[in-house]
Amino acid sequence: MPDVPAAVVRAMMPDTPFLAQQNHVRANVDVLVSLDAAGRVTGAAIEKSGAGVVNDAALAAARGSTYQPALHDCKPVASTYTFRVEFNSQ
Repeated sequence: MPDVPAAVVRAMMPDTPFLAQQNHVRANVDVLVSLDAAGRVTGAAIEKSGAGVVNDAALAAARGSTYQPALHDCKPVASTYTFRVEFNSQ
């Protein structure tokens, strides 16, 4: 396959903030991760969030995860990846 999208290799589990745990926050956060051609994170930004209290934890998890870079014409290229974090504090 000459063209393959970026993929997560190892997803870091987020540290759910105490306030989110205390308030039983249930939310999904999508983080848009910018990757270089080696799959290293060069940037991360909230794309969509169900609860602002967990945004920093989602960003940290996205930045701490490892990724496989996208391929274009069988060569690694810089790209973006949407990293979803699901918080389900009970």
